[in-house]
Amino acid sequence: MTDLALGVDIGGTNLRVGAIDPSGELAARRSVVTPAGAGREPAAAGRDLVSVIVDTAAEVLADAGGPADARVPMGIGFAGGISRDGRAVYGSNVSTRDFPLRDEVSSRLGHDHVVVVNDANAATWGEFCHGAGRDAGDLVMATIGTGVGGGVVSNGNLVMGSQGFGGEVGHMVVARDGWRCTCGHRGCLEAYASGSALARHATALIDDGGSSLLQQIGDFTPADVTWAASAGDDLALAAIDRLGGWLGIGLASLVTLLDPDVVLIGGGVTEHIGGWLLPAATAAMQGQTFAGEWRDDPEVRLAALGDRAGMIGAADMARRAAEGGMP
Repeated sequence: MTDLALGVDIGGTNLRVGAIDPSGELAARRSVVTPAGAGREPAAAGRDLVSVIVDTAAEVLADAGGPADARVPMGIGFAGGISRDGRAVYGSNVSTRDFPLRDEVSSRLGHDHVVVVNDANAATWGEFCHGAGRDAGDLVMATIGTGVGGGVVSNGNLVMGSQGFGGEVGHMVVARDGWRCTCGHRGCLEAYASGSALARHATALIDDGGSSLLQQIGDFTPADVTWAASAGDDLALAAIDRLGGWLGIGLASLVTLLDPDVVLIGGGVTEHIGGWLLPAATAAMQGQTFAGEWRDDPEVRLAALGDRAGMIGAADMARRAAEGGMP
């Protein structure tokens, strides 16, 4: 037996696997292209995904010097909806529907020390245990990427919900009859505070008469807005400020409901605009909460673990499950 646990983070583009020790350090890691299975039958796409997970995990374990026949716990963070029994009910960018991911991986590995959760929940748990939230007892996290994910830790426990779908902060409604979200509804936080929304905010500012370097590009992307902001473009910076304002409104609702010690903002977008996003979101949040003589606002921080958070959190959850307990 080994002290290592395997953490898998399945994103829409990349699938990352890490061998994690009990302190949260990576002994080895690999990243491969996620087999999205576009156009394929969902069950076949799911089986391809299982093969990539198992094969890459074996390579990572060998890189870390772990025994090939060890019953190493494996935690999997999946970008989509995961039920309590580890079924991939839907995939945000992976073509699986109602696929028994946990059972299929467990069968291939030959043991049942496998945990499957939503990827943002896994990242939240990683930050709580080994990252920017390790001094908190109650924590809220929003992950800003193509969409908006998140997670909640209450009194040291990850909030999974009755069916496993807890922590979907991106689909709180912040604007009734507002912009349409990718989920099909209108006014979700994701429609206003995701990386995908950044270009939309910039376009709205230009339509209102603003001037920007972006007008030289034409059909610009969120990455272009980030570039313009880095070049000092006032309109691009205002678009980031708007995004942060909407994020802060969503965070204020979570703070009022859950009263956390710490609020974290993570996800790939923060690697590029976190320095601008953090103060905008904090100010907007503080303007909507009950802070005053009888209550303090929680500290808002950037997450610390980057793209390791999901692997670290998933591995920790699998290790705890193998020892008889879950977060």
